[in-house]
Amino acid sequence: MQKSRRLNSNGVNLHIAEWGNPEQPTLLMVHGYPDSMQVWRDVADKLSTHLHVVAYDVRGAGLSDTPTARGAYSLPQLATDLKLVIEELSPDKPIHLLAHDWGSIQSWEVVTDPGMSSRIASFTSISGPCLDHVGHWMRSRLRSGKLVEFSQALKQLASSWYIGFFQLPLLPSLLWRFGLLKAWPLLLKRSEGIQKQNTRAEALRKNALNGIQLYRENVALRLRAPRDRHTDIPVQLIVPTRDKFLRPPLYQDMGQWVTTLQRIDIDAGHWLPLSHPDWLAERVLAFVQSSPPDKVVGRQP
Repeated sequence: MQKSRRLNSNGVNLHIAEWGNPEQPTLLMVHGYPDSMQVWRDVADKLSTHLHVVAYDVRGAGLSDTPTARGAYSLPQLATDLKLVIEELSPDKPIHLLAHDWGSIQSWEVVTDPGMSSRIASFTSISGPCLDHVGHWMRSRLRSGKLVEFSQALKQLASSWYIGFFQLPLLPSLLWRFGLLKAWPLLLKRSEGIQKQNTRAEALRKNALNGIQLYRENVALRLRAPRDRHTDIPVQLIVPTRDKFLRPPLYQDMGQWVTTLQRIDIDAGHWLPLSHPDWLAERVLAFVQSSPPDKVVGRQP
């Protein structure tokens, strides 16, 4: 049975849903763009008999509030939301983290925070790299002097064309309002074989229009001045090899940043939680169960 609650983060109410027994290890799932927590529904159904499964609508999506202040969708603010959710759900034990797309991007902000190393037992990342890691990867490829690596960077830039488009005024919103909203289910079906989307049209409209700010507030800054971001938290990196937006070579340097890394490639597209929920649930459960036993931790100051 699903239970819901709301959590206030600096005046923004976040909608949280829970499945399963709270006495079991907690798995927190963070969705991407233009999704809501509903993207995890099939995965949650599979895992809730083994784990305490939790998902939340990030600010501006689903049933969470939509802030309008400048900077409301910055990575530091998104990281603050995620930390508050972790503290609310499991103040005494570390949680396991599963994230996709922009949910994974913002999760990296927390996973690479040294102060959170005792709060997260494992992290499964799907199609959402740390933007700082991307910045370093792009610089190394463009400056390497090697044709293969230079070509990798150019191909990734071409695949990321939409990031530049989202920086434009008005046009991205107009595209969603007058074309993409109606076409979205068909696009997912034709490109990745996804029969059901789990998101109603009115919810998709909210998610898509508000989420544009994620690109405008974060990408250029991180790529222009990437930081060194390391983590000792065990990471399971799942790479869909047919992802049209994030090419597999983008993850080649992950061992430089992650102490304990397990990479799994799968013949799938970008929306793996919708196209392969059973496979994903099995991989996540195996990774959670292979992690060290939960330790009691102190509450964050």
